[in-house]
Amino acid sequence: MKLGEGELCAETTDEGIVSVIISGTSLVSARFWFSDPALLQMDVHAAEITPTDIFDQIEPFGILTKSFLFLDRKENIHQIF
Repeated sequence: MKLGEGELCAETTDEGIVSVIISGTSLVSARFWFSDPALLQMDVHAAEITPTDIFDQIEPFGILTKSFLFLDRKENIHQIF
């Protein structure tokens, strides 16, 4: 998954790690919660990325449970997954 050049902001808090990367055509925000079990929440807005690109990149985290919502915003906003 390649987002191109962009600005990255990351911060560690008592509850977890917050990170955002923004480029001219993409935005990814991620929150890693220090809970038990750990929790990852992401928002991805990118025209050049398919849902399987995201799954392939987060697979090494050993995710036990997934829930997701994918929206196609090209013509009308509608759910694709």
